[in-house]
Amino acid sequence: MDAQSVDWGTLAGLLGLATLLWRMMNTQTKDMNRRFDHQDKEMAELRSDVGELKTEMAVVKGDLGHVKNDLGRLQTRCDRMDTNLVQLVRDVGRLEGEQKSPSQREKIGAGSS
Repeated sequence: MDAQSVDWGTLAGLLGLATLLWRMMNTQTKDMNRRFDHQDKEMAELRSDVGELKTEMAVVKGDLGHVKNDLGRLQTRCDRMDTNLVQLVRDVGRLEGEQKSPSQREKIGAGSS
């Protein structure tokens, strides 16, 4: 191949095609960079949201610990109240029994008549 046999039209067409491909690749690269920048911003926002959620979850966990402790104290008080109620019912039953049974004086007085 010598310089005279080169088809200048073909070379011009190839150069045009190469330029077109380069422009398309450049446009695609810019679009991809914009998308990546947008995704980076979204990821930063998500990371921030995750951080806030972790903080809130730690607070909730602490609150749940307090609630658990309070429930334990209430259970203890409830158990004491149950014990006291049982004792009160026994005392009421004993007092009712004493009122129904005649006293020693009544027994003596009833027997001597």
